[in-house]
Amino acid sequence: MSPIAKVPVRDANGAVVLADVNFVDLEASSRLTAGLPEVTSQGRPLDDAIEFVHLAVKRWNYYYRSGYSVSGAKELRQRVGQNPHCEIGFMLAVVLPTGKIIGGCFARRTWAGNILLDFLFSHPASFTANGATQASGVGFAMMSVLASLALSIQADELWGEATENSHGFYKKIKSRLASSNASEATLDRFIFQRAELVLLAAQIS
Repeated sequence: MSPIAKVPVRDANGAVVLADVNFVDLEASSRLTAGLPEVTSQGRPLDDAIEFVHLAVKRWNYYYRSGYSVSGAKELRQRVGQNPHCEIGFMLAVVLPTGKIIGGCFARRTWAGNILLDFLFSHPASFTANGATQASGVGFAMMSVLASLALSIQADELWGEATENSHGFYKKIKSRLASSNASEATLDRFIFQRAELVLLAAQIS
């Protein structure tokens, strides 16, 4: 995997540690789903995490086989430079210094030049037996890195669908940024525009 940023997250003991955010390659995509059970539908956060990992890897594999995936920031910028209307898929993973993957996402650079976030997840390996996550700050860190990537390819927006379980998370980020759009209701979708992307990316600078 190719590291692109270091982000602060809290481990199971509440201590702040610096985790790597890496682009996922073919080998790493296999690691993400290794040992995971099949998707269940009990509605627990752990079930959502399992489902999203499977879906994200399946989507990434499709883009990889089609020749429309990248595994590095430089490659992403090069592909956009070669074809301003290209659609490119990529995956990111958050990895602790121990090598444990605790979160990730699958996103796309759309033909119109923006970033569409398809799946954002805490990795099932980061959950305890009672269904609680062992690390915090992963989602916000991922969004900050995505914002930085979006700005690096001149994207104007980072957007996606908000589920019933996740819409509060995206609304909280807007409030944390104290942006002009923070008061807007976030229900089934979210949009972070350029001014918000700048603020969000600054969280990891």
